[in-house]
Formats: sequence, structure tokens, C-alpha cells
Amino acid sequence: LTLGPADAGEPRSWRCLYSSAAQGQALSRFSTFVGGYTGPTLLVARCAPLSDKGEEEGVVFGAFVDSAWKPTDKYFGGAGCALLQLAPAFHVHRPTGISRNFAFFNLPADRAATFRTRGGAQLPEGVAFGGQLGTFRLRLDDDLSRLSWLHSDTTYAPHESRRLAEGARRVAAVEVWGCGREQDQAAQLALQRRREADAAKAGSLTLETRKKMAGGDAATRFVLSAAGAHDFKGEELKASEERLARERGHE
Repeated sequence: LTLGPADAGEPRSWRCLYSSAAQGQALSRFSTFVGGYTGPTLLVARCAPLSDKGEEEGVVFGAFVDSAWKPTDKYFGGAGCALLQLAPAFHVHRPTGISRNFAFFNLPADRAATFRTRGGAQLPEGVAFGGQLGTFRLRLDDDLSRLSWLHSDTTYAPHESRRLAEGARRVAAVEVWGCGREQDQAAQLALQRRREADAAKAGSLTLETRKKMAGGDAATRFVLSAAGAHDFKGEELKASEERLARERGHE
């Protein structure tokens, strides 16, 4: 399997960007450690067997993504994407050329409220590939604990000689490997340094300044919250408790 095109003599640098065993099995951790990497990646998910459907050993799925991960309300990626079965047998599900629903990545609502709805309907949350919104070919749910698999769709070719049982499997581990150029890794490291600098700057703001910024637009509130400079949920909970106490005092 050749993982994506490469110019002659162009060095590839493999690096584990995210490991559920090391960084925690959560979509927020996935996003933190994969975000900013500009090259192609290989996602690997090890799943428990579906014993009720006759499987005696677990399955290892893979997904090669030829472009950077980005939370969005649309599919992304290109014709270089592919789905893989890595164990117990190896097979590559290459694009059919019929549909272009290669990859989908949507964060939980509290982390990406601007991306969770389309036409008033809530979008699925998690990591997915192929199929249609809500009926993906392969999907990791929003806490990366379950993986759902369908035998076929119009984006990736099926494997007629060996059909894996369809259904939801328990996920034992997830990893994402960066397999791009050294420049792709450097771009991610530069972004991480900027985030750390922004967090340090936001953390140095006075309480009064943070309160003024908290009353601003949603983007400003998101930056402060992500940097750990202001806890909006804690503030809202405290205000709610104070209102409840006042109401009880008037009874």
C-alpha cells in the first residue's frame, strides 16, 4: 500500500500524533493532538469481536486520509483516501469514483456549535467515512468507544470475498499516525506553540478584563474558554444556583 503521492526523493516522516492509550480515549483529545497537522494521516482502530455474530477474534480497521483534519459540516478529503481492514485479514477499500463522501469530522456541540446543525437538524458527532450523514460506512462515535461498520456504500468499494459482520463494535484502542513530510510536522508544532502562547497571554489577563471579554461575541468566549482563562459553564451554574436561592428566599 502506497500511502499517498510523494515527489521523488521527498522524505516521509512517520509520527504517532494521537494514541488513546497515552492521551485518553475522547474526541476532544483526538482533536487536540491531530489538529494542525497538514499532511496525510492513517487512523487505526482496534475493536473487540462481535461474538454474537460468530466472530472469534477482534478486527483492526484503518482509514487513510489524504488531507488535514478539520471540523466541518461537510465531508472532506480527496481521491487518495481509503478504508482498510488490517486484521485479521488485510484489504484496501479504494474509492469507487461514484461518490466523494470521503471523511467527516464533527466535534460535540459544546466545542463546535457552529458546525453541529444544517437546516435546523443536528449533525452526527464523531469521526466517520463514506456513506451518508447518519448512515456512514465506518463511524467512531463521539467518545471513540464504539465503531459502526457497513459492508458497502457508493464512496468506497466493498470486499465481496470476505464480508465483515455489520454492527457496532467496542473500541479497545485508537491511534492516528502522521505520514506526511517533515514540514507537516513542523506546521503542527508551530501551531501548538502559538496556542500555548495565546493560553499564557489569556491567563495573564485580569479578572475584570476577562469579565468584559466574556460579554463579547461567541468567538471571544470560545477562545477564553479553550485557553482555560474563563470557565463560562461554572459561571452560568453559579448564577443559576444564586437565582434559585433568591427564589426560595421569597417563598
